[in-house]
This record gives sequence, structure tokens and C-alpha cells, in this order.
Amino acid sequence: MKPSAKHVRLLQRRKIRWLFAVVVVAFTFSLASAQVVDALEYYFDNDPGFGNGTPITIPPAESLQVNLTSFVPLTTGGVHTLYVRARQNGVWGLPGVHRFWSEPTAPGVPSITRLEYYLDNDPGVGSGMPLTLIGHDSTTRSLTVPLTNLSPGFHWLYFRALDSYGGVSLPLPRPLWVEAVEYNRSMVNEVGVFFDTDNGPDSDQIIPLVPSDSLTANLIVSLENLTPGYHNMGIRIRDAVGKWSLPYMNRVLVLAPPDAPQFLVISYSDGDAILTWSLPTVQMDSFRIYRSTDGMFTPPANGTLIATVDGTTSTFTDTNVDGEFYYRVTAYTVDE
Repeated sequence: MKPSAKHVRLLQRRKIRWLFAVVVVAFTFSLASAQVVDALEYYFDNDPGFGNGTPITIPPAESLQVNLTSFVPLTTGGVHTLYVRARQNGVWGLPGVHRFWSEPTAPGVPSITRLEYYLDNDPGVGSGMPLTLIGHDSTTRSLTVPLTNLSPGFHWLYFRALDSYGGVSLPLPRPLWVEAVEYNRSMVNEVGVFFDTDNGPDSDQIIPLVPSDSLTANLIVSLENLTPGYHNMGIRIRDAVGKWSLPYMNRVLVLAPPDAPQFLVISYSDGDAILTWSLPTVQMDSFRIYRSTDGMFTPPANGTLIATVDGTTSTFTDTNVDGEFYYRVTAYTVDE
């Protein structure tokens, strides 16, 4: 017998409980004894009509639980809607609804089709500043980002990638600090050095430099006030307008001073000054010979370095000497 319209409405009001999970979608049906679930089907996004969805095989029952562990693969990624409905004694009920995110499926690894970056505010996917691609499924980039339109202070730089399957990565953030003053890099002209405690640049050992926009130098720093052992050394540079950089810190080991060369004797012959000294009891790596016109050997200058000789040598000849000079011989050892 064909059910009346009133009977159909009553069937559609029967309560059906739905439980959904991310991977497994579970459905539980508990009905009155007169009602039997005889069919289940599901579909995505658009309703194909009663009985035209993808069927789920079940035994007719008044109460049952069904777990869906796989679906027909979707060809497009993004947000989709899963609908599942039951038929009771030949009458289809209202569908249960589950929204989810689908990753697109395709053979192989997707390739990167676009790289872009933006500062602070997201202009929207595809509207950032593009970067030239180097790789396919991965890439490594170095770039220079213009900051002329940024106000001084803290900012964020973001990167993201788009792939050949239509996927968009999450933005990769990097913090930036924009200085308020553009310094003249060509005017770096001093180095300050301190040990252990930063008392400010006025307390540093100051080493003058030839003004330059970059610096590679061997610095001689006095360690005479440091005890043997490890110390923290700070180095900073100053430009012509008096701006100091942040200190670069490094850990150094100060050794107990080696025995000084003894019995330095200087003789003069045919315009040459011949220096001889006795070797210390401990093997030295080298000796450095300094010369001064006034007898002042104040660190860090120590006069003018005129030669470095091997640690097994106990003599040096300063040729073509013309005038009055003072000499100093310093022993050096290197800790391995």
C-alpha cells in the first residue's frame, strides 16, 4: 500500500543520529520497531536525486551502525560537503551533512608554480611580490627586499608558495627591524675592544682604522690586565658620526705569559744591528722583534714590528740601520 502524504512526513521526522570523524565517518540508526533502514547512500556537494548517490551496502535492520572508511576520490581540493541519507521502508529521509577540507590527489609530487612575498599586510594569494623560481618541487632563494617605504621599527616579512595542484602554503614569517637612520658605511674608522664587563665604549681599548665600508684586519690587543684562563672579549666598531655597533662577543683563552728571552745583546757592524738573546726554558713558537726611535714600547703598539722569527732562533740582523733605535724581543707560544 502506498503511504499517504501525512505518513511520509511522519517517516521523515524520525530521528537519525549521525557521528562524523575526520577519517572514519560513523552513522548510528536506532528506529522504532515498525521502521526498517533498507538503504544508505552518500554524495558530495550537489544532490543527484533520491537513489542516485553512491550506495552503501547494509543489511536491512531496525538499528545499525555503519563506518565509512573510504570515499570516491575528489578531483579538486578545497572545502567540500559530504551528504549521507537513509531510506526507511522505501522512503528517503533528510541527509546528514559533514563539511571537510580535501587535498587534491594526483600522481607525483606537485611542482612550485609561484613564489611571492609581502610585508606586514596580506594582499591576497597571488598578489604578493613575485620571485623568480629556481627549483621544481623545492627551492632555495636569496633575495634583497627594498625597505624604502617602511617606517622605522619592527615589521614582518612573509613568504608563500603556490603549486601546480592549486595548493597554497601557509605564509612563512620572518621578523625585520628597520633603522631610523641610514648610516654612511664608508666612514667606519675605529674599533673598540673590552673584556668580560661592558662599561661602555669610553672604557674600551680603542684601535684606529683607515676609514672603509668593510673591515678585515689583524688586531693586536693588550692582555696584560687579564688573569690566565677564559675571558669574554667584545669587539665593536664606530663610524664618523659617533655611532657604535652592537658588540660581537667571543670567548678567548689567556695563557700564563711565557718566559721572556733573556740576555738580549745588540752589536753593530757595517751598518747592521745584530741582536742575540738566550732561549727560554720552554719551547716558543716564534719571536717578534720591535723597533722604536724613542724607547717607548707601550701596548698595544709596542713600537714597529720589523720581523717574526722561528721559536728556535736566537739571533736577528737588522740591516742598513741609520740612526738611533731601541729594540724589543717578545716570545710567543700558541695553545693547541
